[in-house]
Amino acid sequence: MNGFLSAKINFAGVLLWLGTLACVCTASGFLGAIGWPFEITSHFRVQYAACLLALAAYFFLRKRFKTVAIFVVFATANLIVIAPYFWGPGAVEAPGGYKLRVMLLNVRTENERHDLVIDCVNKFRPDLLVLEEVNERWLNELSRLREDFPQVMEQPREDNFGIALFSRLPLSGSKILYLGGAEVPSVTAQIDVGVRRVTVLGTHPLPPGSPETFRLRNEQLDGLAKFVLCQTNPVLVLGDLNATPWSYYFQRLVRETRLTDSAKGRGIHATWPAAMFPLRIPIDHCLVSQEFRVVKRVTGYSVGSDHLPVVVDLELPSGDARIIPPVVARQNSR
Repeated sequence: MNGFLSAKINFAGVLLWLGTLACVCTASGFLGAIGWPFEITSHFRVQYAACLLALAAYFFLRKRFKTVAIFVVFATANLIVIAPYFWGPGAVEAPGGYKLRVMLLNVRTENERHDLVIDCVNKFRPDLLVLEEVNERWLNELSRLREDFPQVMEQPREDNFGIALFSRLPLSGSKILYLGGAEVPSVTAQIDVGVRRVTVLGTHPLPPGSPETFRLRNEQLDGLAKFVLCQTNPVLVLGDLNATPWSYYFQRLVRETRLTDSAKGRGIHATWPAAMFPLRIPIDHCLVSQEFRVVKRVTGYSVGSDHLPVVVDLELPSGDARIIPPVVARQNSR
């Protein structure tokens, strides 16, 4: 430990202090339930692990084995946390299951590459599309998508919290919800997938950039949990939740609702900030009820936004499905 405290201002010293910082942030990330500064440090587990392993290799070559041991221990702590996203049960398609492809895309309000968004949507051809940070300009520019997505529920805003649900399938019970005290809209509706009725929710909590927005984000996640627990149908949640899978509050949401994180077992699908690969973290999520099988999940390409799209192929088994009345299609006009 004396080496950490007396590190000189040279290349090795800078690396030593960098590793020390990564160790401190690794530890503080486990204290996210305490408050805002700790939770912020929980989001960069992949970066901490990569940094500490690289530094351990450097100091191993310099034969500073105590430093190596410390860095390896903290790197391992991060690897244990992220391991379930690399080693998890893979879903297998079942004969006769009902397929559903969903897509989530935070377009970024000031982004003007409407053409890239349209091309991306046309390439992946989702059945259900949730768009976030849409304003009136965005919805006007994306109007051509309505030929393929005749069912639309939308709430445009100019403050980066507009939201829209585009569907190839009939929507029922469409409405705008306000979860928590932030007064930002979420959109919900019901769709039929084969003979099953599914409740869909698109939501976008505030980014936790201050203690106040941190509190409001957590309130919205709590409201999301209460909404899910009130549903009797399978539930599908799509949203930029402004939290990574290693956030205490994200983990509490998944634990309380028993929703499945579609990324588990499929790698780290980091989506933000799109232009900064080394710092990119996974904050765009697709969570599903246990009735769903997650068949495939991919991250799309850049569309000019600071977020990358998320595309998930889902399947509902048909064997234990109960027959339900057909949904009455209802076009939601602007």
